[in-house]
Amino acid sequence: EAVLKALRSKPLVKGYGPTEKQERLPPVEDRPEEIVDESHTLSLTLQSLEQNISSRRRQITSLQQQVDTLQDIAKSVNEETGVTERCEEALREDPSRLQAVHQEAL
Repeated sequence: EAVLKALRSKPLVKGYGPTEKQERLPPVEDRPEEIVDESHTLSLTLQSLEQNISSRRRQITSLQQQVDTLQDIAKSVNEETGVTERCEEALREDPSRLQAVHQEAL
């Protein structure tokens, strides 16, 4: 029943354009803008680009330091993994060394 009612209902008419509140506002006055020389605009653009390049270089340096740190961490973890694997192999060959290996680890 609700579906039938929804199908029979008429869609809302959408109004476009300014709202009543916007209609009551005073008109906006266009202020003349100062004409800027192209050389000045290009100079400001160049300055902005140089600042962006400087920021990107600092970002690259920071990211490279992060990569170096993570590579050091990965190397350390790989070394620890190697030690653990050697201990495991030793214990599989001679399970009686379990207490000795445990004491070494502590």
